[in-house]
Amino acid sequence: FLMSGWARGYSFRCQPVDYSYSELGLRMANTCWWYYFSKFTEFFDT
Repeated sequence: FLMSGWARGYSFRCQPVDYSYSELGLRMANTCWWYYFSKFTEFFDT
């Protein structure tokens, strides 16, 4: 999250929705997808 977001202009507060295909927006969306995918796979351990 640091390399995709906060170190590159995202803040800890709410961000407006970015509907563009910018590199930063797509990189942050990809990072969030992998984060939630890893959380989903943790349910298989229980």
